[in-house]
Amino acid sequence: MTADPAARWKLWNEFIRDLFRVEPDILTINRPETIHKRRYSTFRIPESVAQHAGARLKLR
Repeated sequence: MTADPAARWKLWNEFIRDLFRVEPDILTINRPETIHKRRYSTFRIPESVAQHAGARLKLR
């Protein structure tokens, strides 16, 4: 099974980012914007949180 929720559930990366941005227990690593580079955010999503969010998506 793939580690990427977007690929696993066949959803857009933007949707996954918005979905998990408000979830508790998500580790967010931010790299600030500089003059020549844009800001990056990396999310570390525990499997238990991904399963919980996946179950919520199936209820919709």
